[in-house]
Amino acid sequence: MEARYGRGRRAKGDRRLVIGLASALLVGLISFLVWAAFGAKPTIQGMVDSFKVVDDHTVALSVTVTNPTGHRAKCQVSATMPNGSSVGSVEFPVSAAKVSVHTFEITTVEPANGAIVDVCWIY
Repeated sequence: MEARYGRGRRAKGDRRLVIGLASALLVGLISFLVWAAFGAKPTIQGMVDSFKVVDDHTVALSVTVTNPTGHRAKCQVSATMPNGSSVGSVEFPVSAAKVSVHTFEITTVEPANGAIVDVCWIY
């Protein structure tokens, strides 16, 4: 067929289109990799420092929050049972300070034996 009709303009145009799309895809992939490696935002992290059972329905705890964002935030802490299920939780505000310590009590529906920081977010 090629000997009879030649390659024509359409084949050249198709080749240019494929090269253009492949180049755009490659640039997008490289941009995403650079963003994922260097552009990720710092996260707010919390850690339970101390935990004390006050009674069957109350626990007292202390949480240290590291906030590298410089923005106000909130965190949620849950009191847990031995199987890991939550029996009570509380949300608390976090200042823009890099490190802050918070102490409070959580009211529980069943006796708790531990606590975890579930999540922290900027608001």
